Amino acid sequence: MSKGIKMLSAVDALRRPHTLESLQTQEDNKQTIPVLFCDGGDCLVPVRFVPRGMRNNPGKEPSDRAAYIGLTAATTSEHKPGCKYDALGQLKVIVADQSDRDFIGALDAGKSELRLLLLHNRLGGKTLSGVETPIPASSASAHSRYPTTYQLTDKKLDSYLRTTADILKLRERCETDEVLRATLVLRLGDKKIRWSEFFFEPDRYEEAWAMVRRRGAQCHPFAIMGSVERLSLPKTGSTQVNSYLNLAAERNLTDDRNVKHTFNVSIGHRDSEWLETLPAGTEVIAFGVWSATAPTSNDVPQRKDPGKLMTYVNHGLTLFPKFKAQIFQPGS
Repeated sequence: MSKGIKMLSAVDALRRPHTLESLQTQEDNKQTIPVLFCDGGDCLVPVRFVPRGMRNNPGKEPSDRAAYIGLTAATTSEHKPGCKYDALGQLKVIVADQSDRDFIGALDAGKSELRLLLLHNRLGGKTLSGVETPIPASSASAHSRYPTTYQLTDKKLDSYLRTTADILKLRERCETDEVLRATLVLRLGDKKIRWSEFFFEPDRYEEAWAMVRRRGAQCHPFAIMGSVERLSLPKTGSTQVNSYLNLAAERNLTDDRNVKHTFNVSIGHRDSEWLETLPAGTEVIAFGVWSATAPTSNDVPQRKDPGKLMTYVNHGLTLFPKFKAQIFQPGS
């Protein structure tokens, strides 16, 4: 099972260092890429360089793929315990640092369970039908019914948000969700959540939008990763109070070449000065309870042939964070 984190550097057989930038330069100059090994201490397992390029997304526009260094395709290739690129090891550290067992609880076979219900409630989620509100294990036996009066304190909320952010940052650094999926179970009350429905990359905004539209108020909190495109401020004299941080949208084609579906992701908040600290091009992860608007269409004349119209079908995903800790940069 791959346990790798995307790396920024490696060493060759002579232990000479190679950065991601230097390897990309060699690739651009059509030079031979040396055999590479992990530079995480004494790990030295074989790794590979994956150059930047375009990712083909069936039914969607191609998207950029950033260069990275990762484990080889060999199924036996794993980082050694203690290596800074060992995703499982990093996850264990995050779990151990969260002292509240009511947020991350231990399961059998070395697995843990991330319990999101209280966090969901404090972030503005609607009451979920058929889901009970838990209290700390120290306050109730395993066989007693959970009361609905337990409140999440601000101190615990801060701790929960930090832990969730650490887990999502780790997920962003991993090539896949394989390790986290096998080790950390996501739960909202009595419902399990798939990792594929908890973290959405820029080429999966359509899936996130469809999930929110399908589940409505019953949808769990989840994270979206993306790049800031622009900040929209309220127009002078308008009654609008929120500014909106807009991420680069996902644009998908249909069988009809004159129709294009656009999936827009926005973060709304009254504090425009805070949003301005995240300029265009900044990579962010936004976590919380999202809302999705119904599609709207707009016909626009094509530049080369004004007589023909291009129909843009717009879909909106919006987050109104209650706490600024819900928005963070992956490398922070």
